[in-house]
Parts: sequence; structure tokens; C-alpha cells
Amino acid sequence: MAIRGMPPWGGAIAAAAIAFALAWLPSCATPGVLANRPNGPRDVKVTRAVSGLDPDRYSGLAASLDGGLFLAEQSGWRAQAFRPGEGRPFEIALPSARCLVAGGFIQGFCAVDLVNREFIRFDQHGSEAYRAGLGGHGAAAFCLAASGETFFLDADAVAVVVRDQGFRESRRWQLRGAGRPQAIAADLLEGLVAVAYPGEGRLDTYSTLGVLMDSSPFSAAPGPQSLAFDGRGRLWAAGPGERAAVFRFSGRRWAESGSVEIAGLKALAAGPGGTVLALGREQVLNLSVE
Repeated sequence: MAIRGMPPWGGAIAAAAIAFALAWLPSCATPGVLANRPNGPRDVKVTRAVSGLDPDRYSGLAASLDGGLFLAEQSGWRAQAFRPGEGRPFEIALPSARCLVAGGFIQGFCAVDLVNREFIRFDQHGSEAYRAGLGGHGAAAFCLAASGETFFLDADAVAVVVRDQGFRESRRWQLRGAGRPQAIAADLLEGLVAVAYPGEGRLDTYSTLGVLMDSSPFSAAPGPQSLAFDGRGRLWAAGPGERAAVFRFSGRRWAESGSVEIAGLKALAAGPGGTVLALGREQVLNLSVE
């Protein structure tokens, strides 16, 4: 596996997650209220991070811990970077027309090139900082954990592949049950990895070591296509509709805490300060639970 450069993240990611916990918070609050539920849910607070986007131009979303936002364009080949305090975004060239993006670094973001089967790290200026081959496994989805590990969802092999801070494969496990997985999210606070099967409307939950803890229908957000954990171990899920729902893992089951409607909802991503970001039709929203 050819590797250019050294991974620039290392153990600093975990420390940075704490250092930036009280960092950038967007303005223009627009609160949304949840329906009553037996466990006494709290309100979902919705604030506007970026507005005035070209309708349906973007399909992917990533965020850095310093508040940078990176939006992958629907047509491929490009991403737009929005930096805190800067008026206009700047363009970043992606290596192919089929790229997935994810955040979790102090600055910058990472991408998986599905054409050339490579992992690329970009710095906050959009310059390539690191590149490595995937070593034969696929990546229908991927996410970065606070430990610096990267979790890849290999839909063809029906497996999860975990790579450490040096991008060495540290472990993998086979997924159980029928269907084709599409989304993955990992949370070290609760020690959980969630894998979504949109076609079956099912969510499987594993420990970070690959032990299956729960497999159940996910009717609250039918066909979950995008997943993200917030800073308190809550799982946010978005289906093919316009509803983002938030859940807490309790008694080895996911219990819904509430939801919010977002026009043109396409993707969720972990955001700065322990929040979750949602990409809508014309804006990016910051979601949190009060």
C-alpha cells in the first residue's frame, strides 16, 4: 500500500475535541419544539451555520473542530470550504467525480476517492496533506473517531474495517444479517458503532470491537441514510425524507428523544462543540438538544 507523507492527526485529535468543545457556535437561532414523549424529551435547538446555498448543489458535508465547513458538490470533482469569519467560500479540487467526505480533524477534512480507492487528507487551505491506498477494501461510507481511528464500511465484503492513526488496519469484523449497509457512525464515549441499512429500514449496533449489541427496525427514521453522533453519545439519523431524529442507547436499545423537520435534508455530520450539522436544500443547520 503506497503511502505519501505521515498522518498529521495522531493523538492530538482526542485532546482537540476537548479544547474546541466550547469553540465556534453559529448565530441566528431558530428553535424547533419536539412532540411529547414518555421519557420527557428536550427541545431540539436549530441554529443556522450557512445559508443562501444554491438549491440541491451539494450532497456531502464535513466539519473540522475549528468550525470549518466543507461541502462536496453533487456533480463531483469539487468541494466548497466555508471558514469561520470569512465572507466567501473557496473551492477545493477533489480527485474524482465519486468522493465521500468526512471531518473530525482540528482543521481540514478527509475524503475517500471511490474511483481510485484512496484516502486523502486535506488541510484547512484545501491542499493535500496525506494520501494512502485502501489496501483492497471498499468504503461505502466512513467516519473518523476521536481516537484518530477511521472506520470504513465495506458494503461489498459486508464488513467494518478499522484503521489506526498510522492508517494501518487494526481490526475488522463481518456484519451480520441480510441487506446492503450504507451509513456508519462511531462514538468512543459510549463505545458504539452504528450501521444503517436503508433498504431494510434497520439499524445494527456494535461495540467498537465488533460485538453485535442490537439489531432492530428503525421506524422512527425510515431507511436511515445518514448517521452522526453528537458529543454526548446521542445518535442522529436522517432517512430519505426531511426528518432528522435523535436517539439515546438505553437498555441495549435505541430510544428516540425527538426529531426536527429540515427541508431538503441530505446529510448529517458531527460538528464542533459536540453538535451535529445537517445539510438541507439551501442551508447548513447546527443541531443540538437542550
